[in-house]
Amino acid sequence: MNISLGIESIRDWLEGFASAVRAIDYERGRTFFANEVVGFGSVAKRCDGMQNLEKNQWRNVWGVTTGFEFDIDTAIINMDEAMAWAACSWQSFGKSAEGNPLLRRGRSTFVFRREKDRWLAVHSHFSLEPNA
Repeated sequence: MNISLGIESIRDWLEGFASAVRAIDYERGRTFFANEVVGFGSVAKRCDGMQNLEKNQWRNVWGVTTGFEFDIDTAIINMDEAMAWAACSWQSFGKSAEGNPLLRRGRSTFVFRREKDRWLAVHSHFSLEPNA
């Protein structure tokens, strides 16, 4: 496996998933994850399985978030033939209690399994950056 091509495919995964979040496209978002995914989120504590991740995390966040993007240039990615992981910062805008745009910055970690010619996330972890 050409590692540089593999790393580029994880960057493409991150870009594609961020695009699904911005479009609030849950169906497309699901295509990036294994059905047995386990996720920790900024809202949900732990979600076992794709259905729970979508219901308890995504549907509580995506609709009130705009401008979601990963900082792809600073992503740290490592892989072998069958598995990969990525650690990447992200940002988006939510709303304050007064309804004003509120910049949210956070961190994410993904674990991927190669399935034929694509990567599927089997674990995701999103958290907000700690206050400095």
